[in-house]
Amino acid sequence: MSINKPMNTTLVQMRIFNNNTEKICSSLDRALFFFQTRCGIRSIKELNNSLMLVIVGTIFTNDEWFNSKRVHRILEAWYWAALFSGEFDKDQNAAMIRDLQNLIKIIKDSSQGIKWLRSMQDLVLKQTNFSDEDLLLMRKVDEDRYPKRNLRAAICQFLLSRSYTDMFDSEKIISVFGQDADSLEAHHIIPLGTVNTYGESTRKLRDNPGNICNSPLNFVLITKEANKAISDDPLNVYIQKITPAAKSALHITDYNAGADISKILEARYTLLLGDIQGRINNLLVGIETF
Repeated sequence: MSINKPMNTTLVQMRIFNNNTEKICSSLDRALFFFQTRCGIRSIKELNNSLMLVIVGTIFTNDEWFNSKRVHRILEAWYWAALFSGEFDKDQNAAMIRDLQNLIKIIKDSSQGIKWLRSMQDLVLKQTNFSDEDLLLMRKVDEDRYPKRNLRAAICQFLLSRSYTDMFDSEKIISVFGQDADSLEAHHIIPLGTVNTYGESTRKLRDNPGNICNSPLNFVLITKEANKAISDDPLNVYIQKITPAAKSALHITDYNAGADISKILEARYTLLLGDIQGRINNLLVGIETF
């Protein structure tokens, strides 16, 4: 009997799965819809962690929760807080179980877990050795610490989630639903050519994880046409052509030749921190009574 028990258990699990296949697929479709419409995700490959899909998909097996604006607000606040605080940087399976349990508690009764989300919010772009300012500004390179590449994508996704004006065409909107969405490219706001003062090739600089221009703070998604038009022109040349709306939405500050690149990106860090924290706060304000 003991030999057959594992097989019987497996068969039961398979039957349960088969009987719920349609519901599972529907919940995953709902989760992907959520990530696209609220989180700037263009394809499943861009998800920071696949376990986030499991969490949202599990919650959206409940029809009432999927149709609740309040639940969508809670999940979006959680997503940005988890993404920028390093919630899934370590012990991912444990984090998935913990977050799923806490989210269900909040959905059922906000007073039971809102402090957990707020504490995660406080670590946005401040988690030591994951998203803190010194790490993002390459001040820990001597300690052999570098920002993870997924933070570059996270910042680009956050900006894309709200849509913004094309850098050079004020009548064109960049969004996950735009005709150029699939072909958008991550662009160095401060081009690599700007720091190419020692005859290094642009390719060599691009592959250098400690170069200040490769900081996650130095990226934004733009069209191929815009990227080609910019090429390796220095920032003080092409910044004059960027629309005021794009400068504001993308936190691109004016640049003067000879300016300290670290200072420019430090200013962008401050603006992004306020922007992300503000978004999370707006989603959570009043959630207890919403």
